[in-house]
Amino acid sequence: MTTNEKVALLRGAMKKNDLAGCIIPSRDPHISEYLAKHYQLRRWLSGFTGSAGTLAFTNKKSGLWTDGRYYIQAERELSGSEIELYRSGEKDVKTVIEFLSGELTEGDKVGIDGRLFTKNEVKDYKKKLSEKGIELICTADLSYIWQDRPAKPFTPLYVLDEQYSGESAQSKITRLREKMDKEHVTAFALTNLDCVMWLFNLRADDVHCCPFAMSYALVTKNDAFFYVDSRQMTGDAKAYLDKNSVTVKAYDDICADIAALPQSETLAADPSRTNSMIFESAKTCKVKETADFVNNMKAVKNETENKNLKNAYIKDCVALVKGFYKIYNSPDGALDECDVCDILEAERAAQPLYVSLSFDTIAAYNANAAMMHYAPQKGSCATLHKSGMLLIDSGGHYLDGTTDITRTLILGDITDEEKGAYTLTLRGNIEL
Repeated sequence: MTTNEKVALLRGAMKKNDLAGCIIPSRDPHISEYLAKHYQLRRWLSGFTGSAGTLAFTNKKSGLWTDGRYYIQAERELSGSEIELYRSGEKDVKTVIEFLSGELTEGDKVGIDGRLFTKNEVKDYKKKLSEKGIELICTADLSYIWQDRPAKPFTPLYVLDEQYSGESAQSKITRLREKMDKEHVTAFALTNLDCVMWLFNLRADDVHCCPFAMSYALVTKNDAFFYVDSRQMTGDAKAYLDKNSVTVKAYDDICADIAALPQSETLAADPSRTNSMIFESAKTCKVKETADFVNNMKAVKNETENKNLKNAYIKDCVALVKGFYKIYNSPDGALDECDVCDILEAERAAQPLYVSLSFDTIAAYNANAAMMHYAPQKGSCATLHKSGMLLIDSGGHYLDGTTDITRTLILGDITDEEKGAYTLTLRGNIEL
């Protein structure tokens, strides 16, 4: 099915739901940066494979908004479709809401799936659209048009041992309750996957390059709830949660549990990081919009985490040096960019406590390095020669830490301009 055929299918769903416009983001219900395939509706609809982008549709026009990392890539991948590229951040480029406001008329309705937008985003969209007499509908899940949609992921949960976390889940929950008490709230909803995993010392493999399980958390004065697909629960994970007084519930139960909080309770959540559905579920209790308590806790590393992180970086640097040696000593034209990715992944995998890549390796030779977040593809990637520069941006997940390292290798002769730019970058790093 072509992109234009998919757009026609979407417009049929819009008409069925009495919508004159709709917005399709690159999101899951946890406002994640990296998405499981099940949530890549924007990618399926448009053919654009970049990690960041938002689609907007009316009955006659459509557009994709993305940032400077993906201008070149988006132009290529949207070619032949009706979808117009809007370069976010450039002068005089309309925003998604400005586009819809200009194309639609008073009385029209714009649909979104409220699970994929934060409370702040929904508030802003409603305000701006209402100025034009346009209504925002937050219950418009049009993903049903994707008939061969991949299933939701459910990989086995495992415990991150306290020799790596440096603190038990119970201790973290106790510290969270102390913060809740200071802020005069009795319940805290947590939706960001990295924070849920950190709070409970759990890991899984639901998201590519991210050791997460699709899950929520709700902590009250007396209880801590972990919402996850029951098929992911292992004996070790269940035993650890029981030991730390955490109750496991079905993934979709969180909204009903929030709705059941009585008027005497005050629920806290971060409106810039939490989907609007969570806030809409609070039918009876009071709601306090606040910064994400757990995200702030997670940012302050304990002694064990700092020690482990240093160890992870030492291992990662060993892997890179071994990989660089192979790259430098390969014959001219023997390697391409994809070979570089494979070499570095193999060297990382040979290190103790390795889990996975922390993101897909960027290996960009010469001009390809000008494309931010360039992703080499076998069959179309560049071949390396004994000249020019090779940019490598890569990292790994280990049980004791996560890394992200960027290096530029000089493979041979380079120009005076390249020497100047390289030297300025080196000087800047030394000054830092």
